[in-house]
Amino acid sequence: MGRLIKIAFVCAGLYFGWQRYSAHQAFEARVAEFPDIEIYTTPQCGYCKMAIAYMDKHDIEYVQKDIEYDADMKDEYRERGGNGVPYFFVHGEPMRGWNVERFEKLRGGS
Repeated sequence: MGRLIKIAFVCAGLYFGWQRYSAHQAFEARVAEFPDIEIYTTPQCGYCKMAIAYMDKHDIEYVQKDIEYDADMKDEYRERGGNGVPYFFVHGEPMRGWNVERFEKLRGGS
């Protein structure tokens, strides 16, 4: 009976260890889905245009998400706490508005 309990504990340990490992792998896969820099924009936003021009000028890769014409993007924007544009995610950290110094600090750039 004692041996059976030991085997049960070993099996439970392996099972829960595997569950924890797979959950960590799934988390890393989800993180990899998001680019380093995301910017939610609208076509008429002057600050959005300034931010995009800055990133283009400095060859900074980003993903632009237009919330005016794409309902799914607008829903995503709202789910992520959007309230005004430009709305950034820099390495997963949210940033509201456009400020070069704040952007570079989040980005880890110069």
